[in-house]
Amino acid sequence: MNLLSVYDKFNQTSPAEGALASFRQAAFDYASKKGLPTRKDEEWHYTSVKTLNENNFVPALVNPVNPSHDTMTAIKRILIPEFANIVFFNGVLNKTLSEELPAGFTVREPSEYPTQFADAFDALNGVYQEKLFTIVLAKETSVEKPVNFVFYTSDEGGPALMTNPRIRLEVGARSSVRLLESHYGSASKYFVNSFFDLHVNESAKVTYVRVQAEGLQAVNIGRTRITMAKHAHLESLAFATGAALSRHNLEVLLKGEGSSSEVLGVYAVSGNQHVDKIGRAHV
Repeated sequence: MNLLSVYDKFNQTSPAEGALASFRQAAFDYASKKGLPTRKDEEWHYTSVKTLNENNFVPALVNPVNPSHDTMTAIKRILIPEFANIVFFNGVLNKTLSEELPAGFTVREPSEYPTQFADAFDALNGVYQEKLFTIVLAKETSVEKPVNFVFYTSDEGGPALMTNPRIRLEVGARSSVRLLESHYGSASKYFVNSFFDLHVNESAKVTYVRVQAEGLQAVNIGRTRITMAKHAHLESLAFATGAALSRHNLEVLLKGEGSSSEVLGVYAVSGNQHVDKIGRAHV
C-alpha cells in the first residue's frame, strides 16, 4: 500500500515509545495485511479509492509547517465567533487560532490503546498518530457554548499531503454539549483520513454535526463512532459539500437501555464529485 511507504520516515521524525509505539506497529501490521478496499468488497461496491494508491500522499507530520498569513486569514473567515473553535492545521493543533475548551473539559492521555481496527482506514489513522489524547467532559455539566473542532489542510507542507485527525471525546453522565467537527482545505490535492470516537455516558445529551467542505481536489474518508450508555440521547447531522471523493462511516452503538439517536444527512455536490455515506446503528 503506497500510503504506508513513508512509515519508517515518519517513525524517525516522530518517534514513539511504549504503548503508543505498540499501537502504531499493530495498526501498520493490520493495514499492510488488509490493504485498501476495492469495489469487490460489498461495502465499497459503489466507491473506488484507487486514487489513493495512484498518488504518493505523504503525512503532513513528516514535514510540519506553520500556516502563512494568507492561510491564517482564510481559516479565520470560517471560524464561528459564537463557538469555542479548536483549530488543527495540517493535523496539528494551532494554539494561535484555537480557544480554550469551555469549563468542564479536561484533556488526558488515554488509559488504554485500541487493540482492534474496524478497517484499513481506521488502522492507517493509527499508523500516523504522533500523540493520542482523550477529551473528557465532567459529569453533570451543561456546556452552553458549542465546541467546533476545525481541521484545515493546506499544501504549504508540500504536494499531496495526508492528515489523520483522531479525536476521542467522553461526555460525562447527565451532561449536555453541542459538538461540531468541520473539515476545510485549500484547492490542492490532499487526503484526510479522520476518526471521531464519541462516548456518551448515562443520561447525557449530545448534538453532533459533521461538516465536510474540503477543497474540490481532496479525498476525505471519515469515521464517526458514537457509543451510547443508558438513557443517553443523540441528535446528529452530517453535511457534505466538498471534496472530489468523500465517504463518511457513521456507527451508533446503543449500548444502554433507553438510549436513543436521531441521525440525519444532507449532501450538496455537483459535477464529478462523489460522496458516500454508510450509517449503522447497533443495539
